[in-house]
Amino acid sequence: MVYTPVGWANDTTHPLSQANMKTLDAGIVGVDADLATLDGLVASLRPVAATNTTTGTRTNTAYGPTLNDSASGPSASVTVPASGVVTVHMQARCSVDAGSGYASFAVGGENTQSASDSRAIRVSAASGDVRYGITHLLTGLSAGQTTFTINYRNTNTGAVSTWLDRHIVVVPHP
Repeated sequence: MVYTPVGWANDTTHPLSQANMKTLDAGIVGVDADLATLDGLVASLRPVAATNTTTGTRTNTAYGPTLNDSASGPSASVTVPASGVVTVHMQARCSVDAGSGYASFAVGGENTQSASDSRAIRVSAASGDVRYGITHLLTGLSAGQTTFTINYRNTNTGAVSTWLDRHIVVVPHP
């Protein structure tokens, strides 16, 4: 912006002087830069959600992200903030013909963790066709891009768990 000096404009003690206007402009540019930084921070802390409504079955007793009919995940990727803290919420609908079916999540990218029964949804054959959800607060993660993927397993060899309408939400915490 260019200011044309008129009378008081050259008076540096006047609030509308050319020098004071340049200082004000510099401050506005600084505020714009701060707002851009804040926008980036807010964007990096937004929850990320993923859904897979495809029906799939699992017969394996080991955890894996893919169901027998190639339906997989879902997965959600976030940038873990410097705090190293995220909340992971997942839910799914399931029925099992024998034993129990488990849905947990594996972590990959900057952080790696295997799926675990200790943070899994567990559905028994006696439960029928039900929807379950579970939430975990993870701490001590390294800052950086990390992907969270739902994995599945059964307790009984040859048992069939049928999974549908699966969701995962990951929320980074500052």
